[in-house]
Amino acid sequence: MICVIPFHSGDVSLALDLLRWIEDLGGCRNHDALLVVDRSTQWSLAVDAMTSANKSFRTVNIAVPDVAFDFGWPQGPNAMFKFAARYVEDNLSDHWLWLEPDAAPLKSGWLDTLDAAYKTCGRRFMGCVYRSNNPEIPLPCLSGVAVYPNDCAREATEATKGTGAFDVVLSQMLDGAVAHTDLIRWIWGEKREVSVTLDLGHALQRIIERRQSAPAPQGTEDALLPATPEPK
Repeated sequence: MICVIPFHSGDVSLALDLLRWIEDLGGCRNHDALLVVDRSTQWSLAVDAMTSANKSFRTVNIAVPDVAFDFGWPQGPNAMFKFAARYVEDNLSDHWLWLEPDAAPLKSGWLDTLDAAYKTCGRRFMGCVYRSNNPEIPLPCLSGVAVYPNDCAREATEATKGTGAFDVVLSQMLDGAVAHTDLIRWIWGEKREVSVTLDLGHALQRIIERRQSAPAPQGTEDALLPATPEPK
């Protein structure tokens, strides 16, 4: 699997923190990384991220768009996602996890677990399929942090044509091509409430400490993966 980590000048510190945490969890030596770096990012910080990623992943590629995607939300993230999907389809040959810098893996072997689940899920897309109380979000909706097929550049292009967030628009397009997994938990919104019991332990403490030192902007989201599935 390819772990795609996008970042820009505003969240490069989160990306560096995420990469250090991945190393602390033991790395992902069975998998590759793609760093999608917005052109506005200071290059020395991008090099730091690549150096850190090389400590955890089998191979590391870095991709920089020709122009800065400083369009605000959601146009900026949409442009990054579209660029990443096209880059993977044109240059790489594996399915990929879109791992935003405000996501947090929770256990050693997390990417091995996600990779194995995707290979047996029987769908092209796999993530947290959730229901929101927000009437502007379709029911059900696929989390943006999810596993995507190698050949989804067309869907990414269609999902980013308008003014909606790519994950919301994409969820309306996929129609049965998505597998839900309990391995990814999506916490969205101002309160970031979790309605299920998760075995988070030290990882949760690390996330809390990170959020206290650098609070996320209102309306951003976290993905926790992989979680301990809720007891049936």
